[in-house]
Amino acid sequence: MEISELQSLLGEPTKLISTIESLKPIIPDYAYNVEPENHKVVQDLQYRPWRDIEVPTGENDEQGNPKYRTEKKDVHRIPSSTQKQILDWAVRMNLSGGIEIDATIRDAFKVSDETMLAMLKRTWEDNKLNYTAQKIDRQKKNYTQALVVCQN
Repeated sequence: MEISELQSLLGEPTKLISTIESLKPIIPDYAYNVEPENHKVVQDLQYRPWRDIEVPTGENDEQGNPKYRTEKKDVHRIPSSTQKQILDWAVRMNLSGGIEIDATIRDAFKVSDETMLAMLKRTWEDNKLNYTAQKIDRQKKNYTQALVVCQN
């Protein structure tokens, strides 16, 4: 709409308002679902249904094979925005040169005592968090590498 058309409607405010409101874009409802809780994968059970699993009953049939019953089990429901955030964190963490523990003194206050720092380092080592960081790096490389096939 041109400025001259809007200026011609200045004398009639109701027409001006309805004209301006008719110009607003139509935004679908799903565009507002930026919160992970409102994402389709979390809300819509038809989109991502529960899966059937076979659970042993503890009994055997006539041939001696274990009997199973079918149960429904919920599946992981991680919205794509959260998946993207996790991947971004993993990439940033890997590109930063690894994870380091920083327990320096700031502003003349001791941030942590030596016992707490030793416990944290021991927990870090016991839980093998360096291997977790390496696993994240491998997964990132798996998802970002591509094969280019050239045909002569």
